This record gives sequence, C-alpha cells and structure tokens, in this order.
Amino acid sequence: LPFQLKGIFEIFKEAGIVVKATDRYYFVCNFKKGGVFKLVEKMGVHTKSIADAGINTVLKNGTLLTSQWIDKNYSLEIKQDNIFINGRLHKLQKRLFTPFRFILFRLFCLVIGIHPSFAKKAKGIFRKMLILRSPLSQTLFKRTIKLNDNEVEVKDEITLNDKEKPIKVFFGGTFNSRYVPQSRYFEPLDLYSMPISLDREKIKKLYLKRKCKVKRCFHFKEDGKSFTFKVEI
Repeated sequence: LPFQLKGIFEIFKEAGIVVKATDRYYFVCNFKKGGVFKLVEKMGVHTKSIADAGINTVLKNGTLLTSQWIDKNYSLEIKQDNIFINGRLHKLQKRLFTPFRFILFRLFCLVIGIHPSFAKKAKGIFRKMLILRSPLSQTLFKRTIKLNDNEVEVKDEITLNDKEKPIKVFFGGTFNSRYVPQSRYFEPLDLYSMPISLDREKIKKLYLKRKCKVKRCFHFKEDGKSFTFKVEI
C-alpha cells in the first residue's frame, strides 16, 4: 500500500494531490483546495493521524471565511519538498429556506420532476446556487508547507482589509465547509486534530497590524512512540 512505502514524493497535478512518505510519516495534501492535508504517523505502536482543514474565520456579522475551497485562481508553487499556496478566503453561503419558500420549492420539484430532462437541468442550477457558488472575500491568505524527513512545518498567514473583521480565527483542525449527514460520526484522528485559535488579545493585535502569522511544526520523535508539535504566533 502507498502508506507502507517510504522515500517517495509524488505530484498529481490534475488531481491537485501531493504525496510524501518517509520512514516516520505519510503525508497527503490537496494543494488545489487551499493546502488541506492529512498527516499520519508510521512509527508508533498506535498510529496517530492529523487532519488539517486550512484557515477558517468568523466575521462579526456571522459570515464564515475559509481557505478550504477548490479555486483555480489560487497561486500554487511546488519546489522540491516545499508547497506554496496563496489566494483569497472564500465566503460560505448560508441559504436557509423559510416555510413559504420551502413550499414553493416542493411544488416546483413536483411539477418539474415529472420531466427527467428538466429535472436534471434544475438540479444542476440548484446545486450551483446553493452549494458550489462561493464569493471571494477580501482577506488574503498564504500557506507554506515544508516536508523534511522527520518533520513537517506549516506556516500560515492572513492579511485583513478594513471591512472584514473576524471575531474568531482558526488554523488547522477539522472543519466541514459542506453539510453531509453521512459524515456526522467520530473518528480517532479528531483527538489529534484540534485547531489553533487566536485569543482576544491576539485578535486585537490582528486588527492593528492587519496581519497574522502562525507556525506549526510536527516533529516525529526517534523513539516512534509519539509526535510533538510547537506553535509560534
């Protein structure tokens, strides 16, 4: 299996996937989706894994911004074992039906659903409107991932504008940008995939400086029993 291999570094450009396997870890990254990745320890008795869903923020008006989105306009660069990604965070849409709109929607589906060709076209339109469409924000982000033999270093940076002011900022961890009922279950990796969040003091500094940098380093110990990571803000 790919997980059992070592000494490999593969890039699948069309899929947007980067894979690296060493003696101590297995790394998979989707660089077309803002650099989300999964990191799995190989040396420990009880294998641990980390999921990273990128950068996520919550604005004062409740709008969610995320880097976890497939965007062709992201700037991507891969040099040796380094991955560089930068772009703008996406706004997640929250379109909720009122009872009246839901009744109209159901009536529309009952009428159009009789005709398969119209139903297929209508499904595509609703899918784009309710799920796939995501306007860009003015908040910029950069992500740099360095892959060493026994260490993975992740540097994240966000730059604000005057209009968008976040009240919560998260780096890493698990986050689902789309609701999928079948995915509402617990996985062991959730225990090791806690996000790094900025406290009130750091958010105040972010308002003043308009920029924030976070560095995380996942270092795999030689004894193979566990791995550690450090954070620099």
